[in-house]
Amino acid sequence: MHEQRREPGTPVTRVASEGTMRVIDRNPGILGGTPVFTGTRVPVRILMEHLEAGDRLDEFLDDYPTVKREQAVALLERMTAQLMREVE
Repeated sequence: MHEQRREPGTPVTRVASEGTMRVIDRNPGILGGTPVFTGTRVPVRILMEHLEAGDRLDEFLDDYPTVKREQAVALLERMTAQLMREVE
């Protein structure tokens, strides 16, 4: 994730992108700055909680239809790549 350049007084946004797809936004005006899937008010941690509970990705997507499959998959791939870099 990286912080975008901004004008003073504008909200901070952090995004994870897969190619050109924005995956995560973090804005103090949305859920107090909790990282959410771009274009939604769904916190990223909800996906992690579903997976930790043993739910399938499809179950999460059924529960949160505003999150696109591509967003969830891109996030998981990015997290996996980051973990692999840390292990190497």
